[in-house]
Amino acid sequence: MLLNTIQKGALILFVSVSSLLSSSAQTVPGTLEMAVFPAKAPLKIWLVLVKPATDKIARIELVNGSQQALYVNNLSKKEQRINQLFDLSEVADGTYTIRVTTGPETVEKTFKVQTPVVEEQMTKRSLTFAQEPKVAVSGL
Repeated sequence: MLLNTIQKGALILFVSVSSLLSSSAQTVPGTLEMAVFPAKAPLKIWLVLVKPATDKIARIELVNGSQQALYVNNLSKKEQRINQLFDLSEVADGTYTIRVTTGPETVEKTFKVQTPVVEEQMTKRSLTFAQEPKVAVSGL
């Protein structure tokens, strides 16, 4: 659940897919396997997390650039896998991090949400008159 710190906006946003695709799977030897990748729907990303059954709880956080938590969840000691879909359609432009912590070990994936720049296109051709059009009046 996203906290109330999310700013709503009317602009269309997109997740920078290239930042998600490059090295999206990270593994901490002997503990965590984490992958973050874009969903088919726009502005949604998946987190897939697999951890061995241990006595450690995995803490999952989605934080903004100011390190404010927008999502926090704990994966219990017995749970070994989670597939979490994040909807980023209401977050402000900026840098975000998904962070998973088990004991002293932390795995992070950082990505950007940004509004595309819309450039005004100029008409390539135009029509102008050298003089005002003349109106002919007949029968007066």
